[in-house]
Amino acid sequence: SAPNHLGANIQMARIRLQWGKGEDAATYLRGALRGSPQNLEANVWLGRYLVSQGRREEGLRHLETALRGNPNLADLKLEVGVLYAQAGRFPDAQRLADELEKSFPKSAEPLVLKGAVLLGRREFKPAGDAFAGAVARRPDLLSAHRGLAQALEGQGQTDRAIESYRKVLSLNGNDVVALNNLAWILLETKNRPDEAFTLAT
Repeated sequence: SAPNHLGANIQMARIRLQWGKGEDAATYLRGALRGSPQNLEANVWLGRYLVSQGRREEGLRHLETALRGNPNLADLKLEVGVLYAQAGRFPDAQRLADELEKSFPKSAEPLVLKGAVLLGRREFKPAGDAFAGAVARRPDLLSAHRGLAQALEGQGQTDRAIESYRKVLSLNGNDVVALNNLAWILLETKNRPDEAFTLAT
């Protein structure tokens, strides 16, 4: 009766997502956006789904649309900033990190984003400082420990990097980056192939 009806398409997308049918959900989200192109919920859901499917640039466009509609959503701003850093869009990521730090001066997340930008630029020492600052503010923040480990590894501080990767794994034993990187370090620099094999497996 109304193929572009916003509420109906959102509800159908929600049901399909609960059923694990992501592509069907994406079809309904696109239907919602045909009728309401700026809808926050549909843009965020579709953007996240596309990013999860490896379609980062396409997904990022939807997340950017959502963020333009509500630029005060800190979690979304952080999410977009991380995607910018992953895509090598460092000035854009830095801009969002600065905005977040100004709005939330005691929060750890802006420092994580700043660290990610510096890490992408291979500025390992200042990246490590940023991540260490984030860890000091939130000792349980996995992304801060992971970034610190990567920055320490980049500086050649192998033992400290190992310690940080182990901290990541104590927070999440299935963190793929920590498992992979720690396996490489143990194999290449510590000659511990058995432990490396276990981590890689």
